[in-house]
Amino acid sequence: MLKRKLLAPASPDNSENSSKIIGQAQGQSQIQNYSGSGASSSQTKTSTSIPKFFSGIKKSSEAHTEEDRETNKCLKIETCNNQWTHYRRENLNLDYTRLYDGKKAFELITRCETEIVYNSGHLAQVRIFGKWIDIPRKQVAFGDAGLTYTFSGNTVPAKPWTPLLLEMRNDISKACGYDFNFVLVNRYQDGNEYMGEHKDDEKDLCPNHPIASLSLGQQRDFVFKHQDCRGKNAKRKIDKLTIQLENGSLLMMNAPTNSYWYHCLPKRPKILEMRLNFTFRKMIPSQCKTVKNFVDEKT
Repeated sequence: MLKRKLLAPASPDNSENSSKIIGQAQGQSQIQNYSGSGASSSQTKTSTSIPKFFSGIKKSSEAHTEEDRETNKCLKIETCNNQWTHYRRENLNLDYTRLYDGKKAFELITRCETEIVYNSGHLAQVRIFGKWIDIPRKQVAFGDAGLTYTFSGNTVPAKPWTPLLLEMRNDISKACGYDFNFVLVNRYQDGNEYMGEHKDDEKDLCPNHPIASLSLGQQRDFVFKHQDCRGKNAKRKIDKLTIQLENGSLLMMNAPTNSYWYHCLPKRPKILEMRLNFTFRKMIPSQCKTVKNFVDEKT
């Protein structure tokens, strides 16, 4: 496993290097600690410039509840050069940064909308309480030959890497210092498309290896809930954590987060714009199920 690196301060969107990754990897920097009533995630994030394609986007903070805002005020946040934001709670370990500026993010979105073909039929369904239902978003996977990902009763095979996805993977590896052999792509048409509460703790995932989540397009809320505080028979009272995933942002979900915390992308009906998400993972080939009669579609 490679050593974690940190990004340098972001360059402005209108700079000569606006199409580049924000910053380059550099050595360990001084970390500042602070907490208090004003310590919310929005105070430590790099500002985001929305490209013209998303000129009609409404920030997801408009759909926030007062409960969400009060919850985030309780966070103790560490920042490094105002670039990485670190979220630490009981068995929760997250790192957040803005990987791409607005111009580069728009370029990637345009290419993705042209090049990526999503799954259909049985591969676009999951099994919930014994019943097969359509996934409330578009989905497809790419990765090394022979890899699959099994979740919610379905096994999704990886299509071959494309130059575009290899470019993204390499950019993420340079930023965080980890390698990945698989990516799950989710496309959300608007705020009515969502992802339910779940943990990424399947046996075909490499244990203790982080999952890198890249977001492009509409900013959306991403909610974490501890497993002991879910449902009517909750064992404990633990505040949930809501993070606004910006256009071009990268969220590292480090161990042991997925062993203890559920996460979801809730519905936000007021949001009208599209979002793309790429979760880069490290799969264990020997644990991946084989999909029979899988015919790859043009990507």
